[in-house]
Amino acid sequence: MCGGKACIDATRIRVIDVVQAHSGGYPPDQIRPLFAVTLTLAQVYSALAYADEHPEEIAADFASEASAEAEIEAGLRHL
Repeated sequence: MCGGKACIDATRIRVIDVVQAHSGGYPPDQIRPLFAVTLTLAQVYSALAYADEHPEEIAADFASEASAEAEIEAGLRHL
């Protein structure tokens, strides 16, 4: 776990970050080098499989991220 969200073993890379890259059009082999720690192809596929097996959790993580971003943006408007 990383900040309460599922992450890839032995890294601090969250599953939702891999899913977001994949949803953005990156194929698994191009996701590998996107992070500070280069992932193995097995790690990328494992993250995608985890997301597929836990869709409610992943959807909740994305909703939580969107909510946090909205709060930050709202706070910045008041500066």
